[in-house]
Amino acid sequence: MNYFKYVLTLWMILLVNLTWGQNTPIQDSATSFYITSSEDSLLAFLNANKADVKSLINDYKSYRFNWAQLTSTLAGLILLFGLTWKLWLSGWLKNHIQEKAKDLADNLMEMKDTPILVLSSAAGKSTNDAFIANYFENKKFKNLKYLKIGSELKDTEGFKYKLVFANNEDGLLDKNLVRKYAGDKAIFYLGKAGTWDYAQDDTETQKKINYANSRAQIHGNLMSTLQFLSLTQPKIENA
Repeated sequence: MNYFKYVLTLWMILLVNLTWGQNTPIQDSATSFYITSSEDSLLAFLNANKADVKSLINDYKSYRFNWAQLTSTLAGLILLFGLTWKLWLSGWLKNHIQEKAKDLADNLMEMKDTPILVLSSAAGKSTNDAFIANYFENKKFKNLKYLKIGSELKDTEGFKYKLVFANNEDGLLDKNLVRKYAGDKAIFYLGKAGTWDYAQDDTETQKKINYANSRAQIHGNLMSTLQFLSLTQPKIENA
């Protein structure tokens, strides 16, 4: 406020003296010129208010535009914005990953809760059946029914399944009987390559059958089948 008061005072003094000041002629041999009394008045004002003028100049220096201060302020704001963005982004990513991991775990548990009818030949090796039972137990499948079959259908005792797991490692399983158990449901066939007679399958069965030609292929291929069921089964049920 003092700065603007002194500036306004200076301009008023200059304006008054320029308008009303008396011109005093000074001449030499070469030319003539005039010095107005306004200069004397300005000098007198500056001498009389030397301390105030000096304070005014110091105040101006303290408030004048400073590139260094502006740069440091902008840098601080950018840094603060960057840190805020980083913290928000890291928090969002953490929550997003946790949500996706939870969804994946829930989906995996849901797939492993799919009701599966496990068929094997009554004349087959018990070691094959033991391996499959051990696999399902270790992988924490919960909803299973094991059935050893011959040449005739057996009662599933009200078990409502969505997938038929046909264990034909020994090559003795009746595949036509497997199709009867499956009906319109999906089939997962474990057996040597070429042992499933594809020509007997209709178009719908071909869409819902998957294979494993060795034990090493069981888990990956079976989980793909269950994922397929999890995506398509709701649509089928709601149709």
